Amino acid sequence: MKHSNQPLLVSALIVAGCASVDPARDYERAAKLIAETTGQETAVDPAHPGSQEAVIQEILREGLSSDEAVQLCLLNNPRLQADFLRIGIGRAEVVQSGLFSNPSLALSVRFPDEGGLANLGVSLAQNIAELWQLPVRKTVAKRELDETILTIVREASALALETRAAYVQVQKVDRELAILREILSLMEEFVELSLARARAGSASSLEVNFASAERAALLIEQRRAQLALDEARSKLATLLGLTTSPQELVLTEDLGEPSIPDLSVEQILTAARRHRLDLRAAGRIVDAAAARISLERRQALETLDFGITFERTERRPSDRGESVNTLLGPTVGLELPLFDQNQAQVARAEYEFLQARWLVDAIERELALEAWTAHQRSSAAFENSRFLRNDLVPLRENGLELAREGYRAGGATILAVLEAQRTLLQARDSYVETLAEASLAEIALERVAGLPLSRIRAEPSEPKSTDEDRRP
Repeated sequence: MKHSNQPLLVSALIVAGCASVDPARDYERAAKLIAETTGQETAVDPAHPGSQEAVIQEILREGLSSDEAVQLCLLNNPRLQADFLRIGIGRAEVVQSGLFSNPSLALSVRFPDEGGLANLGVSLAQNIAELWQLPVRKTVAKRELDETILTIVREASALALETRAAYVQVQKVDRELAILREILSLMEEFVELSLARARAGSASSLEVNFASAERAALLIEQRRAQLALDEARSKLATLLGLTTSPQELVLTEDLGEPSIPDLSVEQILTAARRHRLDLRAAGRIVDAAAARISLERRQALETLDFGITFERTERRPSDRGESVNTLLGPTVGLELPLFDQNQAQVARAEYEFLQARWLVDAIERELALEAWTAHQRSSAAFENSRFLRNDLVPLRENGLELAREGYRAGGATILAVLEAQRTLLQARDSYVETLAEASLAEIALERVAGLPLSRIRAEPSEPKSTDEDRRP
């Protein structure tokens, strides 16, 4: 039996010595979770930058939709690619946790003072305390890798939502700039009208001055809006990992009309409890902390060396006719846990475990308020946009038309026209603002829930899987 176990031991040592670090499957797990939480497929290959260049150019070829912007961000954002390498680091830690420490080899040679053959000593020892430490050590490393994957996927999801928000900001400022240009065009016509009336003697130079000053103010606002658009495009380009001019970005979508909020707070909460990656990552931290307590307890006896020693005693010249004495036998080396019994590290692991549990509790408590606030924001944005579109903006447009007609007929002052124009501009700006708020509120709902709203609508009312089933 003793000889039959030797090949197995040798094979285990060879496998351990040949262990390699391959995080490909971990990257695939992360990519699958990213697709689940963002709705966008991505091919994660941070070890080979530039491998997705053809895909990136194809996405950019005919302009960017909101979904394409998210896809491009997930493929090309350099900070996200750098973060993904933490998964490779975590996989290296898992591999390391499954390796035995190297055996120690000691040699000693002692020469007799009278000459002759030297005393030779050889010992080989291995720390066998790792036999009961290694399984728990691997569990800790795997749980920490799971937590790393979930954290990075959470960061990728947050970056995707930030990209959507940046896309909305570009849409918003672009729409505001278009409104300013339209109002400025009307103002140009009004300045010409006031000049014509002044030449005809029915308007004073003061009225022409008022109209010209208002046109100048609108020109300043137009320049400010253009700068805001350039800055918004620059932020979006940064998130997308582009180095070309932001002005080359072509967005293919405009701000759309918000839809009626059809998801309840409870539906958002249910989805969040199933899919929020920070909550799941916090659960993995709890698992890792619990495993670390067991590991630290087992490390009270950290070193127990077992080996074999060989010694050939010295042979003096006067003893050459005699045989050489050799000694062979086992050795045991033990670190005596008299002063340090690892009690401090055990206590630290226990505190970290309690800390992790409180973190889970904190996230769960915050979810309810986050869901309620995001839902209220979405409902308010929808109601405000509907009121502005159907009531206030038409009233302001009608008021400006009446003021202009009255000015042409001599029945209204130029101040009335300018005030009507200013209030129309404010109403249109407010409408664009509420459209952007509605889009951002939807993004906030997705951030709270942890996945796209379309996925929430398609989900069954009751979960079909357990938390263990959803572990990466």
